[in-house]
Amino acid sequence: MLDSARLGPGVVELLYWRDVKTTGVVFGASLLLLLSLTVCSIVSVCSYIGLALLSVTICFRIYKGILQAIQKSDEGHPFKQYLDQEVALSDDTVHKYSDVVLEKLNKTIEELRRLFLVEDLVDSIKFAVLMWILTYVGALFNGLTLLILGLIGAFSCPIIYEKHQAQIDHYLALVNNQIKDVVGKVQAKVPGLKLQPCMIGSSGVPGSAWRHPAGFLLDKGPGFWADCFITVLTGNCRPLVILEMIIEVLVEHLISSLSTICCLRPHWRSYAQGFCS
Repeated sequence: MLDSARLGPGVVELLYWRDVKTTGVVFGASLLLLLSLTVCSIVSVCSYIGLALLSVTICFRIYKGILQAIQKSDEGHPFKQYLDQEVALSDDTVHKYSDVVLEKLNKTIEELRRLFLVEDLVDSIKFAVLMWILTYVGALFNGLTLLILGLIGAFSCPIIYEKHQAQIDHYLALVNNQIKDVVGKVQAKVPGLKLQPCMIGSSGVPGSAWRHPAGFLLDKGPGFWADCFITVLTGNCRPLVILEMIIEVLVEHLISSLSTICCLRPHWRSYAQGFCS
């Protein structure tokens, strides 16, 4: 269920098709506008829309004028009630929405600064992988195509979920449980995800008990990886979950390597510990 307090009751009523006529007009006009932008430029689309509106209003104005002349009536301008309405934005309305936009903009800038300046290494790497995935999305879809798909989804998903909420929640719970089982099996089969202890001999060189942080990868034969691949396929696991697991493994591998450097280079210890944290 959508949050009416955050989106506004009018938007929620539109998305849930409470008034079929109003929602149909808004959805149809928005979809027609986006489809027109895929064929013509925005300048041409705006020009055609302006010409269409002017054609309707001018023809209606001439028609009412001729009708008043024939009937010898004095009804005045046909759009007088609309011309007398106040359309100027009040200062309170402008300040209200500008404050909301400014708050969202500041939060976005702070989050981007945190990601690009690597305040948290894992979050920055995840953001980099997301940008890499979006390069493939951009190669398949342009911005207008994504907007059209988003518009169709916004006007169709809420009403579908409202009508079939029990069935959708049931299957989502099954998928979620299946994902948890797959993640648990992968973590159980890959014990090397945990950091290996760094063992240093008296000479300062790693002793015989030292093991490379990614040594478990070398010990696993092709049968293990085939089994993991089949498990992922039969488990219907979402690619983003597997991708996030891979990122966490790589980051943990990097941190483990830095820990090893801390053991081999005592004067680098404080720097590496600060970087890892």
